[in-house]
Amino acid sequence: MNLKDLHFTRLNLVQPLRYLRDDSLNPFDGSVSALPAGGWEVMFNMIIDSERGQNFDAPPGNRYFAALINAGRAPLEEMSRPAESGAAHPVPAETEAQEALYLPSGLYFFTQTREFLHEADLTDMALELQREGLWQRLEMENRIYIRYLYEDSSAVTQLFRPVSGGDA
Repeated sequence: MNLKDLHFTRLNLVQPLRYLRDDSLNPFDGSVSALPAGGWEVMFNMIIDSERGQNFDAPPGNRYFAALINAGRAPLEEMSRPAESGAAHPVPAETEAQEALYLPSGLYFFTQTREFLHEADLTDMALELQREGLWQRLEMENRIYIRYLYEDSSAVTQLFRPVSGGDA
């Protein structure tokens, strides 16, 4: 992955994205890249290490991602149904009781690349997103959402960093 090819944007997510919780998934153990191509997308909700999450010069390393809060997946056939109750990704009625993961509506600092990233490259991408956001004087939370999906027959990794206050 070439960090110079990344583009950054402030994203105002109007509708939340909803996923069925799936604790078998981990962004760093290869479980995502082992899923069959197409037909699904996966979201991870993670806490960023508080010492590294607000620094320009945060050193790379495996402590950047402090904790996985939860993970979820949404099959594309479910996402293509009309939204129910305003949810961008409706959940089938028979699984409604299952705990869900949300990417809440709100302001985010966002970037993506057209490949699946493993931990080292994912950390580099997250650090670059952080540096650019701090350079733009954004107040970002110590949380990050990692989204893997297939788009136009290509694997995609997206990062969403919540922005506190300010305008999109």
